[in-house]
Amino acid sequence: MFSEARFTQSIRKVAIVGSGLAGLTIGHELRDRGYQVSLFDKARGPGGRMSSKRAGEQSIDMGAQYFSIRHQGFRHFLESKAGNASWGIWEGHFQDRDETGLWRPSSREARHVGIPRMSAITRALSRELDVSTRQRIIELSRTDSERWLITSEADGSLEREEHGEFDAVLLTAPVQQCRDLLNNSALASLADELNRPDFELQPCWAVALHFSGDAEFPTDGGKLEHPVLGWVANNSSKAGRQEEGEGQWLVLHATAEWSERNREASAEDVIREMTASFLDIIQAEQQPDQSLAHRWLYAKAGRAGAGSFWWPEHRLGVAGDWLNGGRVEAAWESATDLVGRLTGWAPDKSG
Repeated sequence: MFSEARFTQSIRKVAIVGSGLAGLTIGHELRDRGYQVSLFDKARGPGGRMSSKRAGEQSIDMGAQYFSIRHQGFRHFLESKAGNASWGIWEGHFQDRDETGLWRPSSREARHVGIPRMSAITRALSRELDVSTRQRIIELSRTDSERWLITSEADGSLEREEHGEFDAVLLTAPVQQCRDLLNNSALASLADELNRPDFELQPCWAVALHFSGDAEFPTDGGKLEHPVLGWVANNSSKAGRQEEGEGQWLVLHATAEWSERNREASAEDVIREMTASFLDIIQAEQQPDQSLAHRWLYAKAGRAGAGSFWWPEHRLGVAGDWLNGGRVEAAWESATDLVGRLTGWAPDKSG
């Protein structure tokens, strides 16, 4: 007879696929409880959508723009694991623009950011963990002893490498990538459990524009009711981003619908149309002197509230912000939910 307790007690060595906030949270919580953890990520560094881009000496947040803190357990995790120097409050003026073009005050909820960039948080979280980057995991397989081997392809290479053996594997990648990996590993029945409309992640085109002078934009960050643009932020208003007199970097996020229609568009075309929409909104003739774009294929989440998945008979689990509504804090919530299922630990999620 299957015994979940027996399977859980025999887990000591764990592989974690993905080194965004969910993967890093799991890594720390398991490491603190005596587990041996190894993280693998296809990107050049940890962070996921909390990563930042460099433009000369400046750092630009192209993905997650800020995060809120609604649970004291999340605050304690950041304070104890990332350190207070890596994040703080975004002291900005926030307004949202409605469909008529009127600007209205946003919610007064405190907005937090990484300092001097969003990726400062995940870089700090990764320092004490074993993280292998530029490793795209393409297959999971069982050994004769019923432990896991994971197969990766190095960045820019078709050369395969096996890692292991692991007692358990935990996936923290976007849902589409989790399903692909499970299907490639002859685990189609588990992939089917992730096939829900509210789990799907929509794309988002992000464009950063630099203005040598003041762009005279009425908000440091806000949502837009617009056919092209869904968000705009004055990246330079965040702590540590830019010195006075160096102009402004503004970050634009397109709506999910527009991003989907333009999924395969060139970066040049995307920059041109999103810039034109922005200049039309602010009624300005001043043109940006620098620009860059990034396409997030898996960005905007639905309203799922599944927490996490844990299949003890397979020693496989899944966590991610997309399982809890897509907020930054949702990644921590999902990760701690999965750790609780694996270890029996009950994290503090009080408000």
